[in-house]
Amino acid sequence: MTWYKSQLAKLDKRLLDIFVLAYDTLHLALGYDGNLDADVAQAGLKRADTIINWVEQRTTTV
Repeated sequence: MTWYKSQLAKLDKRLLDIFVLAYDTLHLALGYDGNLDADVAQAGLKRADTIINWVEQRTTTV
């Protein structure tokens, strides 16, 4: 997690914020805490989609 955060901090601070929120939601809240709220899961997945789209856009422009 630390490596990803340091790399994103160099590339895109907005995406870094989204990454941290997605990690908190999907890994910590849903995984460890066992939060079963569908709205929480949907919010985490929406953030994950944002990250995936960002990566796809960067790989097509390189």
